[in-house]
Amino acid sequence: RDGLRVRPAMHSRLLPRLRRMPSAVRFICKKSGKGQIDGFSAEGTRLSFQRVAKATVLAGTAAGCILLGNFCNESRAEEEKKKNDGKPMMSTDEFMSEVMAETNGEDKDDEKDEFGNKMSKNNPGRYEQLGKEGKEILNLDITDGARLVIQSPLGQMTKEKNFFVSHTFFMGTSMFGQEKGGFYELQTVLQSGKFVMIGGMDSLWRLQGRCIKMVTDNCIGRLQFMLSPDPRFQDGLSTKLDYSGSDFSASLDFNLLPFQIQTSYLQKMTKNLSLGGSFSIMPMYKIAPLTFAGQYKDKGHTLAVNVQLVQSRFGGSAIYSRKVDKHFSLATELNMAMNKSASAFGVKYDFKNPSRAKYYATVDTDYNTSVTYSEELIPGFRVGYCATINHAKNETMFGMQLSSGGE
Repeated sequence: RDGLRVRPAMHSRLLPRLRRMPSAVRFICKKSGKGQIDGFSAEGTRLSFQRVAKATVLAGTAAGCILLGNFCNESRAEEEKKKNDGKPMMSTDEFMSEVMAETNGEDKDDEKDEFGNKMSKNNPGRYEQLGKEGKEILNLDITDGARLVIQSPLGQMTKEKNFFVSHTFFMGTSMFGQEKGGFYELQTVLQSGKFVMIGGMDSLWRLQGRCIKMVTDNCIGRLQFMLSPDPRFQDGLSTKLDYSGSDFSASLDFNLLPFQIQTSYLQKMTKNLSLGGSFSIMPMYKIAPLTFAGQYKDKGHTLAVNVQLVQSRFGGSAIYSRKVDKHFSLATELNMAMNKSASAFGVKYDFKNPSRAKYYATVDTDYNTSVTYSEELIPGFRVGYCATINHAKNETMFGMQLSSGGE
């Protein structure tokens, strides 16, 4: 910590050797006569060692989580076979993902809508779901401290009618304060046939609700609102219609608070290529963005590109994902805004084991490195770990989540 003293006679011999050393193994020598070696900084040395140490801790944490995922898998698999005749139990999260698979990027749901109805193989899907495979990998669920989610079904869960309640407790510094989301959130979900209603309220007394109704076999209607007693948060009310044809999809969105209209259209041009666009009118901001988008998908490769025109200025993004095998997937994204460009790279590893363990890791050009790992220890009980390092600000954040419920 205090440096290394070097005699003047050793100056000429040590200087070339020290400068050939890696940047993380540099030393500063205190002055002793004329024997001071310039060009090395103790402060830079400490920062380098801190970053190496944090990266080592992060890698060790991820490795420990992966090893934890293989614990008790054999006994757990036998328990599931006895209770479910060889079929794994359906948790609350999995049930809701089948009922409302709005952002599900797995292959088994590609030809189904939110209510499990089979869609035409030539249907390109909804416009906002372009590049959903890559978004699933890159958009990680990161929290600090601890988060506890308790889901309790009220009655027996079936495909036709279900009702359950969810309690979420946030015990991290990023969620405290009036400008954040509060420390508690209550949510209820009611599903009856082709109708889903969701309502929730947090500790800041903000009320949110959403209704999803299948009007016809090809048309789905949505209604969403938010009410807040705090004037800093704006109330919202919007309605949307989604239509799925044989080889196209279209949507019309009315946002009443604040007033905004958006329409989108996506057409399947070939077996692998889909093209479309969207147009919005925002009187509050006096702009009317126009977006053109396309997606190419073939044998585990997915590329989605969109170009946006706003007030004679262009912006755009591209996201590419590749499913290497049934376990390993890759994704990368490039965003080019009006005044800033950014990119990110992520990986996903699905263990496909009885505990349904999954591992995600991302890095981006804002000098952020993030990892998440989750697994189901026992049926109905899932644990997850996450960590983020911001190398530019020299900040580190760790988190843990526990989820229970679902029979």
